[in-house]
Amino acid sequence: MTRKKYTSKFKAKVVLEALKEQSSIAEMAQKFDLAPQQIHLETSLPRWV
Repeated sequence: MTRKKYTSKFKAKVVLEALKEQSSIAEMAQKFDLAPQQIHLETSLPRWV
């Protein structure tokens, strides 16, 4: 199984969405097809940035 590679554009989109704080982590994870553990609102940066 190969790992997903995320583009800088996609990462920026996720970070901007996290900074807005309008959605829960679970909602963002589902929207962007990520695991909730990949999104950290404490730092406003996903783990893979």
